[in-house]
Parts: sequence; structure tokens; C-alpha cells
Amino acid sequence: MCAIHFNKKNQTREALFVKMIEKYREQFYRMAYTYMKSEHDASEVLQDSIGKAYENLDQLRDDAYMKTWFVRVLMNTAINGLNQKKRLQPDKNIESTFDENHLQSGHENAAVNKMDLMAALDILNEQERAIVQLRFFEDYKLEEVSKAVELPLNTTKTILYRALKKMRQSLAITAVILLIVFSSLTVAINLSPAFANSLLEVPILGHIVEVLRFVDGSASGGILTDGTDIKSIDVIEKGAVERFIIHFSQDDQAQENTNAYQIRKYGIPNIVQFDIGGARMISASEDFEAIRALDGVKDVYTLMTLDDSLIRFNVAFEAAIDVEITEISDPAGLMVTLTEHEMETLVGEIYVVCSDAYPRSESFGHMEEELFWLVKEGVLADYRIIKDPDGRFTYEFGRFETEVAAQEWMNGIQGKVSFVLFVEPRPL
Repeated sequence: MCAIHFNKKNQTREALFVKMIEKYREQFYRMAYTYMKSEHDASEVLQDSIGKAYENLDQLRDDAYMKTWFVRVLMNTAINGLNQKKRLQPDKNIESTFDENHLQSGHENAAVNKMDLMAALDILNEQERAIVQLRFFEDYKLEEVSKAVELPLNTTKTILYRALKKMRQSLAITAVILLIVFSSLTVAINLSPAFANSLLEVPILGHIVEVLRFVDGSASGGILTDGTDIKSIDVIEKGAVERFIIHFSQDDQAQENTNAYQIRKYGIPNIVQFDIGGARMISASEDFEAIRALDGVKDVYTLMTLDDSLIRFNVAFEAAIDVEITEISDPAGLMVTLTEHEMETLVGEIYVVCSDAYPRSESFGHMEEELFWLVKEGVLADYRIIKDPDGRFTYEFGRFETEVAAQEWMNGIQGKVSFVLFVEPRPL
């Protein structure tokens, strides 16, 4: 490690600088090592950075930002060093950075997979790597990262999400191995648990707001906003547990908070309906195919709405499924966890009331307006929209144990809508 030997010019600022270097020396060294992948080169980068920073202390406008300012000096020095050597590749002898005690205590897997992690870092550009390193290796808050790299907060969030997505694609390691590796790496190279989760699980870059509870088949949350794009959906499969995460953005920048939303679960047919308020477009529709590829998923499709600030879509399942929704902020996201629903095999049928099947059209939307007001007035509890194999849509209501009960309910509602209703059986 480097020592500090300075001639004193400004006692107060120099004293703060020396104190800051001594306090965060190990952290700064780790940052340099992440770039250089060599103990010798990392020490040289740190020593050079300290010298440059000391010589230019008069350029620091505010002592409160001394650490952030020095981090920029350190990153620039490391990047210049890499450019001079014209190499951006993992250290072939990286295993040697683990001492014998690590290897004798069962850290062989950590040594091997640390190489994979460093290789994954190497696929990032300099800006992405700096942001990942500050956020997860050094546990900076996103606001501190944005100041360190001199970028707007939303831009920083977007780059961070993109970088982690690249790394997850690069890390071709099974979930079980990752669990073992990251438990070791957290000690071995001082990774934060949040970083391990972000690679192992999904891009949970920010904070979990809440894990939602369904009440009468419905859950809601988020805040009122507008102009959102449902930007993308990531799908993660891990044995019997499958997840997908819905990401939100505005002006092509990651959004801090999730839009106001309502999620409803229906049975027979088994459907989860997502209503996202304030959303004007859904670029993520191109990701629907990945959701359809999940076990037990029958279809995914958007629903028509006459409200141009509301996006709705259904995920239809072959059988009953347990669904857990986790709301995430900073950046915004909804994580949907799917697990098999254990239940005894049922034999028989129930009855539902339904409309005829219609193509997606404005007239179909006007029919829903009638239903909306019936719900608002308390005449109708709820309804669901089902897509048939021919691509047409049907309104369905209720679940009745007998055909007579379904018929009686239908007779009471038929005069309140302008379209014809039917009673149909559904197998359990």
C-alpha cells in the first residue's frame, strides 16, 4: 500500500485530505484494482491519483465533496493507465490474488468464478463499469454515484440497469453456483449483497417498496404519474419459481417510482390482469414472447382501452398459479413471482355469464364503458376480458356452481347492458 508524504501548503484542507485518504484507503485501492486487475498496477494508480489530487487541491470548490472529487481523479487515472497499456481483459493469474488461507478454506469456487465476474465487468464500457463499481462495490447511493460520474440521476440509473443486464447475460453460471460464489465473493472482493442479488435475481437496483397482498383477488400500489413507457420485461427462470420484471421509463430514462397500478387474479380461466395508469405506450410488448415461453403460461395479450393514459395486459395460465407481486422503486419496477399452486384435482364444472366474442374495436370499448359505470354504481362487482383462440375478446362475469344460479344472475343484469349475455359451462 502507498504512504502519503506531503509538504504542507494549506493546513486545513491538507489535513482533511490526508484524513480522507487514510480512512478510505482500502476502498480506493479496491476501486483501482477493479480496473487494473493487478496489485502492483492498482497501487501505482492509487499513488498517482493521490499525488495528482494533492497537487490540484486548490481546484476543489467545496471540501464536503472531497471524496467524490477524488474518486473522479482515481477513475480517470485508472482509465488512462488502461489506455496506455491497451489492454482491457481479465488478469489471467487472478487466482493468485487469493491467499492460501482462502484456498484451504474452501474458496476454490470463489477464485474460479471471480474470474467470470471480472470478465463480466470487462464487457462494460468505462462509464458503465464506473457506475457499477461505485454503486455495488463501494455501496454508494445513486445520488452519490451521479455526482461522482457527473451525470444526471436518471441517466445514471439507466446506465446502471443496462450494465447489469449486460453482466447477467455474460455470467453463464447456474443459480446454485451463483449462490455459493456470491456468498464467498461478498467477503473475498467486498461485493455488497445488493450487487449479488442484482446479478443472481433480477435488476432490483433500488428499494423494495412492498410485497403486495391480494385482497379479494386484487392488489394495487404505485403513485400517480403520466407519460410512462412500459419499457421492457426481463424473464428469469429458476426451477419451480419463475419471475418476470416490468420496467418503467419516461423520455427513455429509468423512472424512479412505479405508476399507479392495479393487479387482479381470476380463476377458471386462470388470468392475471395488469392495469398500469399513466402509461402511454408499451415497448415491452416485444418481450411477451419470453413470458409465453414460461411453463404454464398460455398467452399474454394487451387489452383495449379508450383511456389513452392506461395500459392493460393479461397473462393467461394453463392452470392455477400462485402469484407474488413486489413493487420496486429507484428505479421503478414490478417483480412478478410465479410458483405452482398445489391443489387437489377437481372434477366437474362451474358456470359463467359471458358476452359474445368480438374483435378488438371501438364498439367493444364502448361496451366496456357500460360495464365500468355498473361497477362504479355497485351494480356489478367485477368482470374480466378473455381472448379466445381466434383472437377475439369476450366479457365474462361471475362463477356459479349451478346453471340455474348463473341464469338468475344474468337475468338481473341483462337489461342494464346493450349487448346479449349467455351462460356457459367451464371445466374445473
